[in-house]
Amino acid sequence: MVPENSDPLPLAEDDAARLRAWRAELDGLNLRLVALVQERARLVAEVARFKRERGLPPFDAQREEEMLDGLLAQAGPGLLPDELARLLRIAMRFYRRVARRARG
Repeated sequence: MVPENSDPLPLAEDDAARLRAWRAELDGLNLRLVALVQERARLVAEVARFKRERGLPPFDAQREEEMLDGLLAQAGPGLLPDELARLLRIAMRFYRRVARRARG
C-alpha cells in the first residue's frame, strides 16, 4: 500500500501543494458524503418502520424510478448519465437493504 502523502514521481513544491490542497478538499467531500449516506439511511429506516406499522408495501418501484429520473435530470457536465444511473441504482439497492433490516 502506498502511504497517503507519497507520490510515484517527484513534483515541484507548488505542484505538490496544489495536489495536497485538492486531496484535502476531496477528503472533506468524502466525510460529507459518508455523513449524508448515514443521514439518508436513518431516514430510510424510519420510513420502513412507518410503512410496516401501517401495513404499507415496503417498496415502491414507481417512486424509485421517478427519483432516479429526477436525479439524472440534474446531472451536469462531466457526469455520464449511464454511469450515474449505475451508481444511483447501487445506492438504491443499499438503501433497500437498510429498509429491510429496519422492518425486522
